[in-house]
Amino acid sequence: MKFYLLLFSLLFSLSASAVESVFEKMDLRIKAEIPRSILWMDLRMELQNVEAGPVQAVWTSGRVSRFFDEQTGEDIPFQVLPLQGYSPELGYKIFRFRLNEFKQKLTLRMQFSYDSGTFSGVTMNPLTKDPLLLGQILPNSVFSSHLYYYPFFFDGPQKANILFDLPRGWRAVTTGDFDQETYSQTGDFLFQILKPSPSLPFPISIFPFAQVGRVYQKRLRVSLHAAAQDLSFAEQKLRALTTVILPFLESLMGPYPHKSLRIVEVFPTQGNIREAGQEVVLLSQKLWFQTELDPILSNEASLALVSEISKQWNSYLARMPTFLAEGMSEFTSVLFLERQKGPQAARESLLKLQDVYEKEALLLRQLTELRRQGLSLEAAAAQLKLPLNEVATFWAYAVWGELPLTDPRVFPGFMMSKGSLALHALRTTMPDLIFFRAYRKVFEAARKNPDLSLEDVKNIFEAESRLNLNNFFLAWYAGRGLPVHLPPIANEPEPLATK
Repeated sequence: MKFYLLLFSLLFSLSASAVESVFEKMDLRIKAEIPRSILWMDLRMELQNVEAGPVQAVWTSGRVSRFFDEQTGEDIPFQVLPLQGYSPELGYKIFRFRLNEFKQKLTLRMQFSYDSGTFSGVTMNPLTKDPLLLGQILPNSVFSSHLYYYPFFFDGPQKANILFDLPRGWRAVTTGDFDQETYSQTGDFLFQILKPSPSLPFPISIFPFAQVGRVYQKRLRVSLHAAAQDLSFAEQKLRALTTVILPFLESLMGPYPHKSLRIVEVFPTQGNIREAGQEVVLLSQKLWFQTELDPILSNEASLALVSEISKQWNSYLARMPTFLAEGMSEFTSVLFLERQKGPQAARESLLKLQDVYEKEALLLRQLTELRRQGLSLEAAAAQLKLPLNEVATFWAYAVWGELPLTDPRVFPGFMMSKGSLALHALRTTMPDLIFFRAYRKVFEAARKNPDLSLEDVKNIFEAESRLNLNNFFLAWYAGRGLPVHLPPIANEPEPLATK
């Protein structure tokens, strides 16, 4: 659930505003001192074509013991500055240093550490209105969903190696290819990552995991990493993934685009994580992992799994705008519900999304007016007779109010609700056979060129349907509000698997 992705979009533009250097390679060694809740980091970064002047990155800052130019051995002065405009509890900072001359190649080395107080970040879950940890380090578990635990330069590294040095019995999971040879020789967990998504840092999880796995259709390694007492839940999810969920997603969007899929149980002390990284999905124990899937895979735990795994296509194969990717993920879970339970169940799900959007938009409009009147967050919550934490989720966005999906300041919840409704409305403009053929072609195009714009997606649907969709896309994506209420779903939808 990427309800805070608006923040990440801003961070990338922030990083890009300094120097658009190429972050070529990253080698990160993480040594976990579990009883003391400390992570020791040794980071080596290779950059190319770095212009003279300020160079900056985004970082959840740790305690730095040394930052230096590996080629010269000289220490490099740096600054860690607040990221303006966002709550300090998130922990995001701007890491900045200055070069006096152009560097065709620059190799940086940083040695730093995190403890339980510094390896953390908190945001608010707009769906449940509760605090949500972005990462934590405790004596019994470590995870990060979206902490910038290393300085994150514009566009991310082209290649990365992450090596975990852990106590005996502990295991690490992140994105990339697991190097079995390194593990056999040293006991270290090495993950090698080629062409990672440029949009987010790598999720990590460290725990004494038990593991179940299966090779899906002789080409995809699917594994679930869980506490030993939760292996029955892992095995149930593994069966559902390999017999129902992955076949459905591949029929909709084409072959799975990566080498592996890892579903990982995490143990946040606040909130519930359901979050996708490249090749990895993190699910919190108490809500998403330690939950039975119903026999027809139509409950919330089943649909959450479908939504997050779909991001392997719409976020990590196709690099499309966040509002489009988030809408596609939610829409995919609606399509899966339709397949499993029928059109009426899908319609009820879409009606809930419509209701959520309208209530959130109304609250934003009310808060915008109260901010205009000069009321504080606390006074606004009291006047509306709403819990403070619920109003706090919307307060920063009340500066702008209800915005179109294409506006980078849009409230993130709208990306899921209105974004999904927009795709359903698009489906009703053409026969299902054509719609699903075009939908699949979006991902065929992404295999040739991952960077897809909204205009690219519109052009694909126009080419398949032979319709002029300019007004439709303007209304749904560039306009405020919902252009129409929920269109109907056909009683007998055509098959989703179209080739």
